[in-house]
Amino acid sequence: MYISGCTLGDSNFACIGMGSETSGGVHDVRIENCTFTHSKTFSIYIKSHIGRGASIDDIWASDLTVQSATGGFLRINLLTSGIKGNDPVPGDEGIPTGRNFRFTNVKLARCGTLVDAGSISLVKPLDGLTIAGVTGQCAKGLILANITNADLSDLEVAPTAGGPVLSIWNVTGTGLDGAVTTQPSTQPTTRRAAATESAAETLR
Repeated sequence: MYISGCTLGDSNFACIGMGSETSGGVHDVRIENCTFTHSKTFSIYIKSHIGRGASIDDIWASDLTVQSATGGFLRINLLTSGIKGNDPVPGDEGIPTGRNFRFTNVKLARCGTLVDAGSISLVKPLDGLTIAGVTGQCAKGLILANITNADLSDLEVAPTAGGPVLSIWNVTGTGLDGAVTTQPSTQPTTRRAAATESAAETLR
């Protein structure tokens, strides 16, 4: 999918939402030269739920302007967001996977949280998250959990609500210097815990 040269706004959810139906996979999305005028949650929201399984791969976005975003610019929730589905996939196979997300050259005006990517499974970390070339104002910085091959650079933001620019837990990569370590409050922490949660969802 290719989205370019659009002006987008939404009073109910996000300007661009991907998921929560990911059982067939979401692949190769390109977003370029777009303006996000307003959103009730986030400008871009990537979401799924344990039991959906499959993967979201190769999401690239560049040259974006965020005029107003109540929740923030970017949310990634691959654990608990959206509809669970009528026939959840049990065990590890039901945990959604994310790979190769890239967001570059973003200008912020009135923005809540820059990036909320704290709801990703320890069992299946997001592999590859690039955030680069971000300028402007945001109330809060970046929250990242369970990510490998993160690449953060040229982030010229200072959270207006105070707090750290970057909070991480179980994240590896580059550009993480000065990050504050924080543990997410709710998520599967082991394969057994993830499988137990998936089984519980099947019975509900």
